[in-house]
Amino acid sequence: MAAQGELNLSAQRKSELARRLNRFSYIDDINGENCPYGAHLRRVNPRDSTIVGQVELRRLGRRNLPYGPEYNAYDPATKDIERGLMGFFTCTMLEQQFEHIHEFWMNHGRFTGLSKLEQDPIVGANPKTIQQGEEHKSTFTIPLKDGRKMVLKGLPRFVIPRGGAYVLIPSITGLRFLAGLDVGE
Repeated sequence: MAAQGELNLSAQRKSELARRLNRFSYIDDINGENCPYGAHLRRVNPRDSTIVGQVELRRLGRRNLPYGPEYNAYDPATKDIERGLMGFFTCTMLEQQFEHIHEFWMNHGRFTGLSKLEQDPIVGANPKTIQQGEEHKSTFTIPLKDGRKMVLKGLPRFVIPRGGAYVLIPSITGLRFLAGLDVGE
């Protein structure tokens, strides 16, 4: 508990299991055989992967909040009900962190040496394109242990943004300043 006049902004303590599950790296997966380079998890948090740019400059605080009822494939009446996730991302440099990850890591495959059509399979824009006379959407490459690659084509757009907002959150210094203002009655 915070002392009087102090802010307590710490997150809840994680369980030991949660800490162990989140303590991994890609150092032993150089070829992307366990987690492909184009996978959502590896794109948005490349940890120690070799990529274009510096990973440590792009860290974000991330939380999600579901809205709408849980999906039930056996109940056709719930098929068209609005549902999804609201994402909350906290950073100090909007352009260097959130915008960079969204534009270059999620929607450009080239940051890991993949094709420009290789976008994030979960949240990438995945537009329809025509390449060499063949119409398809984004691709997703899965390296196999024998050196071959499986390429999935025609990925649909799984995520459709419904809106967004950039919200300024004052610094601790700013909050202390605001708390000390005499606002009168």
